[in-house]
Amino acid sequence: MASAPAILGTTSPLATDLHFRPAQRLARPARVLIEGAPGSGRTPAALALSAALGTRRAVIDTDGSANRRDSTGFNILELTSFAPDQLLSALYIAGSQRYEVVAIDSLSAWWSGRGGLLELVDQAAAAAGPKAEKNIGWIAMRPTERRMTDALAAFPGHVVATARSTTETLLEVVDGQTIPRQYALRPELRPGAESDFDVVLTMLPGHSILVRKSRVPNLPDGTIYSGESVLSGAAYTDMGAAILAWTRNGINLAPEDWYAAAQEPQATERQLIELELLLERTRMEGMAAREHDGTLCTLGDLVRNRIRIQREARERAEKEEAQERRRLERSQQPAGRTPPQYTNPETDWGAPAGAWPAPNAGWGSPAGTWPNPGADWNAAHGEDTSAAFGPEAESQGTAPGSEAVSRPQEIDAGDGDDDVQAVAGIVNRLMENDGWSDLTRVLRAAVRATELGVNGVRVPCADDQTRPLGEVLKARTAELKVPGS
Repeated sequence: MASAPAILGTTSPLATDLHFRPAQRLARPARVLIEGAPGSGRTPAALALSAALGTRRAVIDTDGSANRRDSTGFNILELTSFAPDQLLSALYIAGSQRYEVVAIDSLSAWWSGRGGLLELVDQAAAAAGPKAEKNIGWIAMRPTERRMTDALAAFPGHVVATARSTTETLLEVVDGQTIPRQYALRPELRPGAESDFDVVLTMLPGHSILVRKSRVPNLPDGTIYSGESVLSGAAYTDMGAAILAWTRNGINLAPEDWYAAAQEPQATERQLIELELLLERTRMEGMAAREHDGTLCTLGDLVRNRIRIQREARERAEKEEAQERRRLERSQQPAGRTPPQYTNPETDWGAPAGAWPAPNAGWGSPAGTWPNPGADWNAAHGEDTSAAFGPEAESQGTAPGSEAVSRPQEIDAGDGDDDVQAVAGIVNRLMENDGWSDLTRVLRAAVRATELGVNGVRVPCADDQTRPLGEVLKARTAELKVPGS
């Protein structure tokens, strides 16, 4: 079965491991944006709605408005500069302390405030000089903007954010009098920022609220809550109940504490790989986190770094074990034999007679004159060991260095059913670029097979036998000596 063609030159492993799965609705926390003109009541609306969504509340205050309101029932963090790392740090602290809701008043500060994105873009453009590309400032700061957006989307609780709006003043006649009123046009955020939120509320004159965008079935677009219901709190009770019911309607795959799972000291390499796959599936990779040295990062990066560290430690241990095994083998040579003198088995292959030559050269013979170690020993000592070390043993999979687990063959799924198609994707991807010898890739294949429920599907192997896929992957994992498997 031919591998999938590269997409725009990408070499990502996902390009050849794409597959469809039955749709499932996942339970996720809500993201709510409240926009409005100055004085429209954004801050009290954010505090009231956050109270309707949870009891453990954290408020990130950028202009002191929240502290001038009823300050009971929540904890507050006041900021005066708005570098992107400040928002990431605040979200990490709120998430790691397991607040149910975080209210950000206002998110516009990280767009147009002191140290915000617009200021950083101007600084990057100025540093690049007048001859630089026109959009060089945005090119430099786009990754930072993406980190902020991902951290908001991956916060483990509900997010209620406010945003100042650009306004237009219109004259209206009320009871015979002409009154100027301000109407919100668009929030002071990056264009299209509303698409990152599940619900967008617009504050209208007279303290009424318009539901301008909603993914919540029981809170449809175009709903208007009157100023009376807003002031009495009934509007927030109604909105909160609808939003909570929507967020809880689905499968909850999240662990009790994402941070504890990622930092569990006893987590094995396999458990961390499973956590990485769960982060990808639930789109929580961008959650703000910190490395052990305090460096800001994403939770996905933290888990991947732990996998890399454990893999490197395992590979070092395996190398040391192999060196110790060779040392013991040399110390147990038959009496009367001169121990070979060498320091590096990888550079001493083909050494002159009397040293330790390559495995395909005889002990004490001119380099390269004997075909294999079994024949060498037989020729030197008159003993028949070919059954254990000769070519016949190679064909039986018992020679030194051979694989005890017969590798699966490439599968042409053709018009097979969904299980066959899924198994073909797993096996063919694993066989590319010697993935059979890569522990991490074998573990990923095992996790994918379990997730798709195809462990029992039989696959053809190199010894012309068919075996259940789960049995083959489990045996290969054990052969590669996986810690904690």
